[in-house]
Order: sequence, then C-alpha cells, then structure tokens
Amino acid sequence: VSRLGFGCLRLSGILNAPLSHEAGCSVIMEDFQRRITFFDSANVYGDNHDNEIMVGKALKQLPREKIQLATKFGVTMSKEAQFIVKDTLEFVRQWCEASLLSILMLTILTCTINSVWTLQCQ
Repeated sequence: VSRLGFGCLRLSGILNAPLSHEAGCSVIMEDFQRRITFFDSANVYGDNHDNEIMVGKALKQLPREKIQLATKFGVTMSKEAQFIVKDTLEFVRQWCEASLLSILMLTILTCTINSVWTLQCQ
C-alpha cells in the first residue's frame, strides 16, 4: 500500500460539482503516476454507485496487481438527501455484489462500515 492514498469522494460531487468520468479518471491516472496506489470509494459517493463506476473505469487502465482499493458500506441516501443506516446482512450482500460490478473488480482490499456510529449519535 502506498504511503498516501486518494479519497475519491470529491470526484462525484458530494461537496462540489461532480467531475465527468473522463476528468475523474484523469485525476486517478495522475495520482497513480505520482505513485499513489491506494484508492478509497463508497457506495454513497455519487448517485447509483457513480463514484465506484468512475473509479472502476480508471483502475481498468492500470495494472491491477499494483492497486489497492477500499470501499465502504452501511449507509444509503434517501430521496430527501438524508443518510440512512443499513447494516443488515442482506444489504451488505447486495452492496458487495453491486460494488464489485460497479468497480469491475473481482476483489476489494478493504471494506468498512461507513460512519454508522457517528450517524447514530447525531
């Protein structure tokens, strides 16, 4: 794992305007050229796994054996833009299958619960 990783949240416009997939892929490619090999995504970064799809497109162009990918689950977004905690085994299985298809990878290095404790305490 590289000393620095790249969090892909801002590529899909959670806190800013989203980048096109072409621009987002360019950012990831440039990071890889700078020896960043660890990338972080999540199912709620962008609509309908958009961030994971963008990351998957970029990673498809890179040597898979040199890439480490982390992603997160346990939170979804309602139509009213509210975070909803979903941590049932059924949801985790659905999330994992959808993420693997979106990212176009056979394995995910790290999979963590996305801020469930923080959301429950607010």
